Amino acid sequence: MRSRKIQECDDKSVWTHCLCQFTCSKPDEVDCYTPCRSGCECKEEYVFDEKAQRCLLPEECSTEDYNYNY
Repeated sequence: MRSRKIQECDDKSVWTHCLCQFTCSKPDEVDCYTPCRSGCECKEEYVFDEKAQRCLLPEECSTEDYNYNY
């Protein structure tokens, strides 16, 4: 029998087989991977910060421009 390793998630996220989550750059729109991708998904009260690569409260998101205009 082959065992699959499931990544451990931190206390702000849970393992899912199909990632769909809010992000700092799109806080009002769910961002889903196509094709479906498994991984740690932010819990309901958090959003994924693409720059920090972790789940944060929305008010903790990086303040830099997410269109990468510096």
